[in-house]
Amino acid sequence: MSKTRELVPLLDVPEHRPWVTTRWLRRLVYERRIPFHKVGGRVLIDLADLDAFAERGRVAQRTEAA
Repeated sequence: MSKTRELVPLLDVPEHRPWVTTRWLRRLVYERRIPFHKVGGRVLIDLADLDAFAERGRVAQRTEAA
């Protein structure tokens, strides 16, 4: 079975993920740092791909040495 993807137009992504700006998202697409779909001139972003990108950039909590 294929998983359901939530494809959102690039300009509508900040409504779903407030931590993303349109300018930064355009840069990520231009640099091809995140996957995207281009359909009829519209750039669509899968929110799961964007969340995975954010998770890859996660920094672990520092543990203090005794």
